[in-house]
Amino acid sequence: MKTQRNKGYTAAKILAAVGGAALLGGAAVGVATWLGEQKRKKQKPLPKKQKSLPIKQKSLPIKQKPQPKKRRGNKRSQGFSLAEVLMVVGILVILMAVAFVGVNHYRRSLHQMEMDDVAKEIFIAAQNHLTMAQSQGYLGNTVESARGLKKTEELFLGSGKTGVVYYFFVGVTEENPGNGAFANPETAAAKASLLNLMLPFASVDEQVRMGGSYIIRYQYDTATVLDVYYAEKDGKTYGRAFSSGDYGQIMPGETYYGEARKANRGNAFSVGAIIGWYGGAPAAEIATAPDLKDPVVILHNEDTLWVELRDPNTSTAFTQDVYNSLKRQVILTGNTSGNRRQITELTKADSQITVGSVTYDVYTAVLDDIKYDNKRFQAQFCSSDSSSGLENLMPGENITAVAKVFGGLVYATEVTSKTATDNSLFAKESDPWNAVSSNCTATISNFRHLENLDGSKSGYGYWKEGDVSKTVTRLAATQSVDLVWKENDYWHQSPAYAYAPVNSLRACTRIRSTPSRA
Repeated sequence: MKTQRNKGYTAAKILAAVGGAALLGGAAVGVATWLGEQKRKKQKPLPKKQKSLPIKQKSLPIKQKPQPKKRRGNKRSQGFSLAEVLMVVGILVILMAVAFVGVNHYRRSLHQMEMDDVAKEIFIAAQNHLTMAQSQGYLGNTVESARGLKKTEELFLGSGKTGVVYYFFVGVTEENPGNGAFANPETAAAKASLLNLMLPFASVDEQVRMGGSYIIRYQYDTATVLDVYYAEKDGKTYGRAFSSGDYGQIMPGETYYGEARKANRGNAFSVGAIIGWYGGAPAAEIATAPDLKDPVVILHNEDTLWVELRDPNTSTAFTQDVYNSLKRQVILTGNTSGNRRQITELTKADSQITVGSVTYDVYTAVLDDIKYDNKRFQAQFCSSDSSSGLENLMPGENITAVAKVFGGLVYATEVTSKTATDNSLFAKESDPWNAVSSNCTATISNFRHLENLDGSKSGYGYWKEGDVSKTVTRLAATQSVDLVWKENDYWHQSPAYAYAPVNSLRACTRIRSTPSRA
């Protein structure tokens, strides 16, 4: 786009022209005067009249004052000639013209700084209110038509990347809400748009908010204000009201974007308007938070108690850097103790699973495995020293699991799964820490459940944290299925588990069947 400058005569040009004319006029008068003197010198003098013979008379002497001698070649005794006056005037006018050029440039620079400061004020206010609106959940309820003029084809800094951005044009002569153009922020159309959340009443000086002409350029997905352009529109020397048609002239990809092109913005339009600008990084350089999907969490109460996190946010949905930056965790909450534990060390399965049309990455963690002492529930979640700051769960209490996925490199909105509940030592139907101790129950459906009845190994039956302690005085243990121990099954895998009879059962009222080996 070619810049069209003001073709009128500036004050500096006029002064320079007047000074030049005065100098030429003075020179012309001086030359004319000199030529006239030279002409008079060349003329012949008139013949002198003969003097008559003097008549001798006697008279009294009269004293006369001596007259000052006149200097030869000087025809004037005081004052300046017209040529001298014109020469001096011309020199002064030219000096004034040179000085005026410097003062005018300094004045425009000061006005440019003022416009940039106002644009910065709008930028900060709009960004603060946009962030607040996002944190309060307002952006998710904003319809597309209320977001301003949408542009998706912008390229930034020669990177070849495109960014989806929106624009609001404020202070235009004719409103066009479909293109995000409003006469001021208080019109009915403006108050029904996202602009009302960005610049509410008293967010900036009201003379600026209501009386200025400005463009707000922002990225909706990240709630990030990218640029603000500002110009006065009150009819002063530098006045200029924006319109949505200015998009192709001053937006990125042209010549008026960024700090390096500040000088270009000073002469952006034929009317000589000064455009203020303040902005941050280009849209393509701002990390866009990924749109994460909710994970799924499952508690498997089997020969081992383990948790499964199914994450639909697979590597095919994001770039490798974004995918690698995602964090996953499972949070366990004890339903009786109310304490919480985070599980961040999850093992990723070698293969994915597909349920319906959704493909998941699978992550697992063992919660209770009686084959390894350090993998028992009591050892992992119930025996931490108070100085560690970790909260201890109660062995045998029901636990609720929830999975979370969130961004690391990019700060995506955290997504959370639905909850899953099961018992930490026994079958799901168990209630081993009932408030009424005589009604505590434990359901046995596998050998792990049976072994966990031994409180010396599972830690069940007594729990203390600080000044709070709990003891089970009576437990009703019910076996729900026959337990069959087959050769080469789970119990015979390496390392082999040596089954130990329950020898410290706390007041077990009944066990309906005993383990058998097939």
